[in-house]
Amino acid sequence: MKKFLFLCVLVFCASGPAYSQSDQELLAKAFENTFSSPQKFKDCRIFQILGYDLAETDMIAKITPFPKTIKVETESADLAENAGFTAYKSISVTCDRVNYYSMVIERVVFVFPNCILDRNSLKKGNLKFLNADEIQLEVLVSEKDILSVFALFAQAKALTSLEMQLRPNLCKLFGNVKMGFFRAQFEVTGDVDLINPKQVNFVCSRMVINKQVQPRNFVSAIIAQINPVFDSTKAWINLNVSEIKLTSGFVATKAVIKRKVN
Repeated sequence: MKKFLFLCVLVFCASGPAYSQSDQELLAKAFENTFSSPQKFKDCRIFQILGYDLAETDMIAKITPFPKTIKVETESADLAENAGFTAYKSISVTCDRVNYYSMVIERVVFVFPNCILDRNSLKKGNLKFLNADEIQLEVLVSEKDILSVFALFAQAKALTSLEMQLRPNLCKLFGNVKMGFFRAQFEVTGDVDLINPKQVNFVCSRMVINKQVQPRNFVSAIIAQINPVFDSTKAWINLNVSEIKLTSGFVATKAVIKRKVN
């Protein structure tokens, strides 16, 4: 699965009663501009504030996400015109059908707690973070979109006719695999396991090839080659997963991007 937890989406379309209609329009325009180009995405400065260097923020900017629809909510906005900034207890951004890399993510919710935006930049239609604690994420990826990402891996492993079924705490993957000169049908059943905040394993409870249940030792050897299925220890971004679970048709993940640890 792609390191879909690198996403940073910043679009604002609603606000509390402290704002006039013109303020709402300024905020909406500024967040929309953030998505208009990698440079403007970078210029919002959220990752710079979290301690990431120039090369790292350049990499993030190159993979600017593009959501189809966006909804934004704020909590306890404190307008400080004289100080030139606006402070929020929280900005929550819900993005649906997010294009990212070569995949589509069904839904991503970004929460920016205790953040401060530059008021003067907002008046010019731009978004600029002055301070932020972290980025909280809730990500929902469908079985269909997971399969689309899995396509290149499947091709390399000679897997065809793949189907996936996701149910609460249960994943079933069906398909055909080339074994020598022959092609065999397979079925894998299992669940995901958060072994620590930075690594996720796939736990296989059953593997069937050509209607024959495979022995545990054989299954363990196969699964050991793919685990961990997610490993943020190999990435420079300080990402911690707090929860990952399988639901009906989706993988649901909660995570936090924290300040960079030097």
